[in-house]
Amino acid sequence: PDFTRRVNRRDLAAYLDWLAPEAPDLSLAVEVRAADLMTASFARFLAERNFALVLVDRIGTADLYDTWLECVDAGLGPDFALIRWIGDDRNGPQGDRELQVLRDADLARWADRIAELTGRGRTVYGYMHNPYEGHSPASVRRLRELLTGRVSLPDWPPDGAEGQLSLF
Repeated sequence: PDFTRRVNRRDLAAYLDWLAPEAPDLSLAVEVRAADLMTASFARFLAERNFALVLVDRIGTADLYDTWLECVDAGLGPDFALIRWIGDDRNGPQGDRELQVLRDADLARWADRIAELTGRGRTVYGYMHNPYEGHSPASVRRLRELLTGRVSLPDWPPDGAEGQLSLF
């Protein structure tokens, strides 16, 4: 659904208030796209209901990492974080075969952040879009290199993995 605070504040709050006790065993995260919901108060609202705020690295989108970290430090929110690396999905790299725009400083900052979150007991999940640097698998490998030795990482590729992996 598409929500904004100005138009849907009560409906969104009611929905999230209803959902929280209905799904206590699910790990749920909310990605905010409406600028009027990119606030500390909404981040805290989510954390108080044990939802994660999706941390987004996207051109033109507010960076809510510090806001979310305040919730984590207050003992709020779930035991995981979800990050979406989008980059410039309007005018950024096109295609999906090679790195086109290296974002070294951004990846280094995210490596620091992931180390910080895992140090606070959070499991970190992420989704890298091709527009971030032009080739998401290569971007993930670059980020993994920055994280090696800083956080516990699973073996990659997993033992016995051949070809495309399956989620189910």
